[in-house]
Amino acid sequence: TENVLLPEELFLLFKRVNAPNLRVLFDSQNYPLLIKTSSGEILDRIYEYIGDIVHLKDGVKNMGDCYLGQGISDVKKCVFTLKNKGFKGSLILENNYATLPIEHEWRHQRWITAFKDINSVRTWLCT
Repeated sequence: TENVLLPEELFLLFKRVNAPNLRVLFDSQNYPLLIKTSSGEILDRIYEYIGDIVHLKDGVKNMGDCYLGQGISDVKKCVFTLKNKGFKGSLILENNYATLPIEHEWRHQRWITAFKDINSVRTWLCT
């Protein structure tokens, strides 16, 4: 499930459904953009319920409208939390590189825009 339930609501959902294969698809921008809550704090509290895929994106006003670590999503804290808790799943870079202000670079050298985010995540994982 990909949602913006608060931890207490999520714990209740998992208790009521009572299915071992129910997992959370965590998205680093959903909480801060949609309900003005820190994604880093939420991830730390619900980590045991996340699945093996995590979406990483960042933004200021819209979904994925800036490079990872430059918006309101606390992506760096999310990556540190995943690393410290031993996450072995996949990190999906989900920024929308065709939106401003990163659209200009995306149009001219698409690979550079993705590389900047990949390099940020790599740096955080190696810190």
